[in-house]
Amino acid sequence: GVTDPDEQGIRGGLIDDPLNDNGKQQAQDAKEYLKDKHIQFVISSDMDRAQETAETIRPDKDRYVDKNLRPWDVGVFAGKPHAQYKEEFDHFINHPSVPIPDGESMEQFSDRMSNVFDKYIEFARQHGPSLVVTHSKNFTQFKKRVEFKNEFKKPVDEDKVNEGGIMVILDEDGVLKCEIVYNRGDGK
Repeated sequence: GVTDPDEQGIRGGLIDDPLNDNGKQQAQDAKEYLKDKHIQFVISSDMDRAQETAETIRPDKDRYVDKNLRPWDVGVFAGKPHAQYKEEFDHFINHPSVPIPDGESMEQFSDRMSNVFDKYIEFARQHGPSLVVTHSKNFTQFKKRVEFKNEFKKPVDEDKVNEGGIMVILDEDGVLKCEIVYNRGDGK
């Protein structure tokens, strides 16, 4: 779900901002959307906003917390306005192997997401439907992984899951398919 800095256009990164009222409503909306799904396990980022979302959606399930599900560590850009530092930040998008000072490179983030994605796909194949509560940029990486896209450019809108959104990954006879089914409570 969304936080105050998200709505103010400020990069969160590893700053542990809580859900705001809109984010809490998004978590409630996600709970309603997921109520009839047969979720067996809940896995969450260790960031407070993800844990609060997971607790809202499935308070009846034990939760496994994994710090590898944290968002992209944007280092020195955390807590700074997107617009004010766009040009400097874009340098790291355009040079994905270059680490952000005090953070990680886009390649490092992508590799981390690829590893954690593989881990939880295998987990779900063995144990049943699983809910993974993580961060919006992480889903973009998951979607690229399913679609075998090894690219680092900015994602197009149909590859994004906004805060409060839900993406489903289905295993259809060993072939993974990805679909954004709910995007920031907008009904799309």
